[in-house]
Amino acid sequence: MDLRVNSLLPRPLYSWELPPELSMRAILFIILLYWLTLAPLHAQPLQTWDALPAFDPLHLAGAYAGRRDCPMCSHGYDAGLLLFIPSGTDIAQVNEIIAPVRRLRREIAAARYRVFVIVTGAAPSSALLDAVSVSHAQWYVASLSGPELLAAERDFAQALSETPLAYAFAQRRLLRQYSATELLNPAHGLATDALYAMNLLDWLHPDALDAAADHDTPQGALWFAATRLHASLKLTEATAAPACFLDDAGKPLAYALLFFQSVDNLRLRPRWERSDARGCLQLATTQGRYLITFYALDQTPIERELLRIDPRSMPPVLGQCEGCEAVYDGRPLHLTSQVRLGSTSEPGAPLRLQGRVHAADGTAAAGTQIYAYQTDQTGVYPALHGVGPIALRHGRLRGWAVSDSEGRFSFHTVRPGAYPDNRIAAHIHLHVIEANRCTYYLDDVEFADDPLRAGLAEHPLARGGSGLTHPKLGADGVWEIHRAVYLGRNVPGYERCARSKAHAVVRYRVIGK
Repeated sequence: MDLRVNSLLPRPLYSWELPPELSMRAILFIILLYWLTLAPLHAQPLQTWDALPAFDPLHLAGAYAGRRDCPMCSHGYDAGLLLFIPSGTDIAQVNEIIAPVRRLRREIAAARYRVFVIVTGAAPSSALLDAVSVSHAQWYVASLSGPELLAAERDFAQALSETPLAYAFAQRRLLRQYSATELLNPAHGLATDALYAMNLLDWLHPDALDAAADHDTPQGALWFAATRLHASLKLTEATAAPACFLDDAGKPLAYALLFFQSVDNLRLRPRWERSDARGCLQLATTQGRYLITFYALDQTPIERELLRIDPRSMPPVLGQCEGCEAVYDGRPLHLTSQVRLGSTSEPGAPLRLQGRVHAADGTAAAGTQIYAYQTDQTGVYPALHGVGPIALRHGRLRGWAVSDSEGRFSFHTVRPGAYPDNRIAAHIHLHVIEANRCTYYLDDVEFADDPLRAGLAEHPLARGGSGLTHPKLGADGVWEIHRAVYLGRNVPGYERCARSKAHAVVRYRVIGK
């Protein structure tokens, strides 16, 4: 019996075998053909803050006419717009697309803002060349075709010869990508993005750059950052854990460029990365404090401090405190000074609780952890999963913050409701976790405008200072309250809960403050 599989398959009517000496050449040719044609379809697309790739168009008009000059190589440290227009685009549509870019170029007088119009595909007609040309020192027109076009499409992971596309950039980094429709939409913010790009030049390089400098000399703080940035950073072999960041309004700092540096170890090389859609970064770091500067579109730079805690470090609970064990159940490895309790879709009136932690001598106490939990707007603790039985009673509106170098912290949440029996006023529970010392609860945060609180005297010996707040409704529709925390004030047994050994105090300055 013949068990060979080949004997069971139908033989082809025609067969053709390559000579052995040509087989490898054919295989290499097929691979090259795939690489030049199909590979761009599977390449990783450029994301916000990735470096725009280098490519070599033939310049037709402008300062480099008659030369092949790479825009990102010569002017990557500047700001501007890359505009790709297929040579077959209707002239009327070209005029529509160019019009807002021309207006933008007139509005921005800075010499370091540059516009590169790249005609892709066949050589442009004289009518198309006239339509895209502008008499301006920082306006360049070039043609991209043949192998250079295929290579650019692979690097951009876009079919640059099919439909008009534009890329706003600063310091060779991609800020935003525009389709033809978005370019024609005045509400899309083309001018806003351009102004932001120019501001980035100052924020990312405090010393003025020389526009006439040698273009072969890299300039700017981002020049040597990785070409592709990610939402992960590994500085140690420890397991990565998420650290999530909010802007001053309590919204996630999504897709933000971030500059990451250690406060405790100045020899550690600073790193550039970007946050994800939730404003988070997967971090594997050693225990300590870190300073992160965020560059989010349409916002000035934002500084945030981060504390990476040792999960084995659990200061003892001071005195009788029902449920205090829950302060460690589910505590993340990375803590920030601004935290959201629950999600942005949590029903209720938005509330921002801001506070400052003070040491016994009145100075700001940095690195103090504050744990908070509360009811929802109906007065119940909403269901929580994945924690122990004690933490279950605290509900899912809970979180941890750490005071920054000025002692500040904030929780973004909703106004809690009174318990359903309407006998206890609305409140927010707070606990302090002092590293290497102890954990204790504070007097609850209460609201002076709560009818259930009316007529009640303030506690004369409030733990950690008064918890009574006076809500004010901000112009943005968010209620604002403030709670000062005084470490150890009116906390019985606090002096006995002393540090086991002396710890050095690291003092540092927050950039931009």
